[in-house]
Amino acid sequence: MALISNEKLESALKEKLDFLGCPYTEEIDEDAVLNLLTNPGEIRLKILHWLFCRYDSELAEFLEPGSNSLGARNESRLQRLLSAAHALCLCGSNDVELIKGTAPYNDQIEFVNRFLDSLCFKEKGYSLDSTLYTRPDMYKSQLNMLITQDGFLTMFDSCTNLLPRDIHMEVDNLKMKQRKTNKTQTLQDLLTLSETLSLDIQTSQQKLSALQKEMTLEGEDKDQEVLMMSHMLSTILKELWQLSDGFKQCYKSNIKQWCNKSPPELSQLGDTIQTVHGCLGNFTRLLSNMNEIRQTQTKMNKLVKKEFTGFPVTIDEASKEISESLQQCLSVLEETLHRCDSRFKSNQPTVLTV
Repeated sequence: MALISNEKLESALKEKLDFLGCPYTEEIDEDAVLNLLTNPGEIRLKILHWLFCRYDSELAEFLEPGSNSLGARNESRLQRLLSAAHALCLCGSNDVELIKGTAPYNDQIEFVNRFLDSLCFKEKGYSLDSTLYTRPDMYKSQLNMLITQDGFLTMFDSCTNLLPRDIHMEVDNLKMKQRKTNKTQTLQDLLTLSETLSLDIQTSQQKLSALQKEMTLEGEDKDQEVLMMSHMLSTILKELWQLSDGFKQCYKSNIKQWCNKSPPELSQLGDTIQTVHGCLGNFTRLLSNMNEIRQTQTKMNKLVKKEFTGFPVTIDEASKEISESLQQCLSVLEETLHRCDSRFKSNQPTVLTV
């Protein structure tokens, strides 16, 4: 902040107020004007009120006090003056001390001088003395604070990240873990996984059989249970539909434009496209699972329809249908294993068999 003498400061403030025609400082000397502007009091508030109205005539209606009590009117008056000063970028939204006149001396002088400079600059026939009272260090710090804000420098990046920041960090962490544990699965690993899956299916089948023996739903309780399960399944399907609809909207706005183009040479967007391709595969598997859920719901609706039409279905029949469905799943799994085994036999001379 450039240092100036009190005499020069008093003369400059008095000259600006006289040029603007302030009625409260016409017959007052320069020293008294400086005291009025830097000390709290009613005259100081009136001067600020007049200056704001002088700056814009529409501010007069905004700054007029209401018909409340004296204390509430004073608080409202200070708040309105503070709002007007903040709107003109003269102070912060909580610098009420500058309006009251209780702030540090240098801050008050700077506030008043900037306000008077902005008023005089609007008038013709007045040249501002820009070297009177400036604070280049403050402006420099404000610009530095603005530039170092979160996300400001990302506007100048040469590439655009399609994912949000939190999801992008998760994707980077997953990529790092995959690079550390990147291991190609062998035939033995696949056979071990298939055996584990077979054991899990057998265990689930045993638990299901035991549950069917323990649970005996009859009459109205059975109907209510089936209806409740159907309602829960319908709610879950609606949520899945909302998720799929959101994914389609995201796909149309961010991903579809990249799918209709010829394969480019991977640059910095290569990892992003690869991630999107993986997400698309996961979504395809999700659709397959949803199709299975839909088929299951169709079967449940048929069972409920039979119940309401007078043709009851016993637990034994339902268990038989579930057993047949599970047997079909096991048959498909065996065919898949057989096909996988045949494929590896055609490519390798020696292969372990189950």
